[in-house]
Amino acid sequence: MEGGGVEVSERSVKYLRLAFRNGHRDIEAYGQITLPPGAIEEGDIVDRSAVVRALTEARLRADLSFVHASLPDRKGYLFDLVIPSRGTPLSDDVGLALSKQVPLSPAEMVFDCETILAESDSSARSVVVAAFPEAFAQKYVEAFGAAGLSPLSLELESQAAARALFAGGSDAAALCVDFGVEKSVLSIVQRGVVRFATSAEGAGALDAALGARISVMQHKRQDVADIEAKLEKMKTDVGLVADDSTVEMFAAAAAALVAEINRVLVYWNSRIVKGEAREKVASMLLYGGNANIRGLTDHLSRALGLPVALADVRPALGLGMREAAIPRDQSLRYVTALGLALRAGQSSPW
Repeated sequence: MEGGGVEVSERSVKYLRLAFRNGHRDIEAYGQITLPPGAIEEGDIVDRSAVVRALTEARLRADLSFVHASLPDRKGYLFDLVIPSRGTPLSDDVGLALSKQVPLSPAEMVFDCETILAESDSSARSVVVAAFPEAFAQKYVEAFGAAGLSPLSLELESQAAARALFAGGSDAAALCVDFGVEKSVLSIVQRGVVRFATSAEGAGALDAALGARISVMQHKRQDVADIEAKLEKMKTDVGLVADDSTVEMFAAAAAALVAEINRVLVYWNSRIVKGEAREKVASMLLYGGNANIRGLTDHLSRALGLPVALADVRPALGLGMREAAIPRDQSLRYVTALGLALRAGQSSPW
């Protein structure tokens, strides 16, 4: 069954639907519906009716019935396990190990796992496990159902994004950063598999400061759409490059992001020192609503000593160097939704 991708965040519901034709993927519909403040807090659905209304609108706009959806990383658990090869089902072995990794009983969890490395002696399997409290996941399932949508799969945001970012495959470990407003998701992908993921504060303080500056400069009240348009223009025109007093605000947001990235890299490298099968991070990919800040990639590259690039969705769509049906700056917001939609093509005879 083919379906679209739907990402539910604290600020909006993003949707994307693909058509699969002759080895190519065409974007047939995409967009976002803004959620009212407080509808989702810290990943939890607080205002169910508001979320259902947004999901219903996404269903109607994109003509969706079935969806592949994401759950917020901050509510999930992601960890590695080495499972002895003893002929028992993998899910049974993971279930037994689950109680040692999460503060809930296995009966209260839903989980899935993916093989990441094959041990040379074939006596063990290394897997990465993603798990969520079942009651939490069920709230999302019920919200989708109330909106007339049938979820085909649920997964971590970072796992969905990795499918879009590394559609062509990758051998080296890469740091992927979804630089959002309410939160940022930092993940490390090794050989196409998410090995580590964590959430951090987003650029909400930056948007608030810029919004206040716009209001002072304009000396009048403005609607939300007008302020958001001006915010985007300041990010793409000023950023960390232009000679403008707002550069200090951008620099503060960039410094906070660099601190979070360094924290993740220190943790990752400490596990390498302990002999785990991990590779040093060789590069970084940036996506999300604040990835378009002018000069940000160069700034991060200098601060981190890593090559940093903006995400490119064209390989995932099989387009080569041709332009996608979504503008490049907009595509950075839909990486997770695209990764979810790509699951529909895994079983399509296209």
